Order: sequence, then structure tokens, then C-alpha cells
Amino acid sequence: MSITSQFRYSSSVLTYQDQGINSNPSKTYTDWSRTTLLSVENPKENRYVVDPGDTLSVFSGIRSTSISGTTEFLLTISPLSSDVYRFTWDTVGTNPAFRVNRNLTCNTHTLTLAVNINQTVSLTSSNAGDFSAVVVGDTIFIPGVSTGDIASPFNSLNEGYWQVIGKDGPGTVLQMIRPTGTSFSAYAQAVLQTTNLQILAYSAAGVQVNDKVNISAGFSTPVLRTFTVSAVTPTWFEVVSTDPLPVIETAVPTAAGMIFYSTAKQFIKVEADQECVLRMNGDTSDYMRLSPWAAGDPDQVSEFVKVGPTWSLDVVNKSTASLNVLIISVE
Repeated sequence: MSITSQFRYSSSVLTYQDQGINSNPSKTYTDWSRTTLLSVENPKENRYVVDPGDTLSVFSGIRSTSISGTTEFLLTISPLSSDVYRFTWDTVGTNPAFRVNRNLTCNTHTLTLAVNINQTVSLTSSNAGDFSAVVVGDTIFIPGVSTGDIASPFNSLNEGYWQVIGKDGPGTVLQMIRPTGTSFSAYAQAVLQTTNLQILAYSAAGVQVNDKVNISAGFSTPVLRTFTVSAVTPTWFEVVSTDPLPVIETAVPTAAGMIFYSTAKQFIKVEADQECVLRMNGDTSDYMRLSPWAAGDPDQVSEFVKVGPTWSLDVVNKSTASLNVLIISVE
């Protein structure tokens, strides 16, 4: 759990013509100062020593997906809310695999839901082994009108997300609960499946609710920014945007143009006493180069400050001496 902390950052620049150290010069070129006070999370200060030529991986919150240069997404507005938007893989190009799909094939089979007295549900298939690929901890998703999808044969009380807490040996019966923080609702019924898409099962690992997604290519300008993931399945994710987005749009953002990450720093400050390179957010170049005022002098280090999302950071020592680096960050 993140703890909110106070963040105060002060900076000042003073240049003048007067000779020597002077706290009140009369001939100034620049006299600029700023102080920022905010509430932040997870403030950290870390010091590292990087050997000559080595690369230090400081942090990386990037989520792995299978998005490629061919993966095409359809952006639509949710019928449930004017500020909820869904990005759906439209089956063109590589499957994005936001979660591992268990690929249930329940079409033509009957699924029976029994409601238990301890707020659990037993889900039984008429076909043995339908749930053999499901793992305890997986998510079961029953789409329907209440989730912003097409009408479902399931009762609306059964729609939405479930967590698997048990499975029988043959893979025919699942024990399920509602996710933590979700009100319990369920209805006893038997439903004949008419497509494989009427119930989904997928892994708990992968892109998560409250992850960030940075979209930087493919879509129109209003979509090219960072969003918070509000819902996710193996093939689509939803975000909330109070700014209007296109109600329908198709795009191929490529892997570099749609990046998911679990944690991001909103502020980073780097101090380094040797020549080095910073590589942020997947950059592999040497363009962000830091050179201290005097190499090896702890009072004349190079500095770098960034305000904005940084989800990965590597530091490369470009000198022939050990690099001492200080990294301060907040989320």
C-alpha cells in the first residue's frame, strides 16, 4: 500500500558579474527560484556505484504484451458511460495477450451455476474437462449488458468478474467468488452456450487494473497520451477519459506506441560524478548524456531533473572510473 507523503522541491539559479562569492550581487544576469509543494507517493533516495562501462538497471515497470507492428485496435465508447472507452483487438495482426487466455470451448455445452451459502458459486459444465486449462486464481469473465457488451444468456446477476478459488480433478467444476471489493451477486441457473465468447477464463498475471498505458502512435492526437487502465481481458482494455475521444477509431500503434507499465515515477532527480548516459522509457540511445562540472568531485556533479511519467531507467557509466550516482524519485 502506498503512503502519501509531502514533496517539496526547490531550485534556484543565480548568475552575476560581481567578482567572488557574493550573497547579494549588484550586477545579476539571472536570479530565478522556484519551490513546489505537493502530495506524492513512495518517495525514494538511492545511491549506487556503477563500474566503468557497466549499465545499471534502476527500475522498470513495463508489462509484457504480445503487441507487434501488425496488431490493430478498435477504439469505441462504452454504452455504460460517456467517459469510458474500450481498446479492442479487432483480430487483425498479432493477438496482444494482455492476459493469458485459457481459450474455453464451451459452445453447445450447458453451464450450471449453483449459489452456495458462503457467497461462493459452483460452476459446472455438462462436458468433462471444459475447465482443465483453468488455474486457481484465474479470472472468469461473463460479458453482458452490465459490462458494456452484447446481451448474454446468463442472468445479469451472474455477469461480470469472478475469481477461481477451487477446481475439481477432471476440470468440470469451478468454485468462484467475486473479486475483493466487489459486491456479491449471483443467480442459480443452467445456460446452454451458443458461442465460445459467452464465458472467458484468463490468468491473473498480466496487465492490471490501475496500470498505466502510454499511447504515442497510430491513433489521432487526442488519444496520444497516458491513461489509467480501468478494466482488462486478454483482448481488450478500458480507460476513463474526461476529455472527449473519438467514438470509433481503428489504429495500429505498434509495440513502441502502446506501452503498459505498473509503476511510474512522476519526478526523478539524478546526480552523477562521472560521464554517464541515462536511458528512460525504453530508449537505447546515448543522447541523454550527463557530464559533471568536475569528474569525481562530489560537489560538482552533473544533474538531471524530470517531471512526468518515467517507467524505466538505466544508467550507463561512460567513464573509465567508478560512477557514484544518486537517484531521488517520487510517484
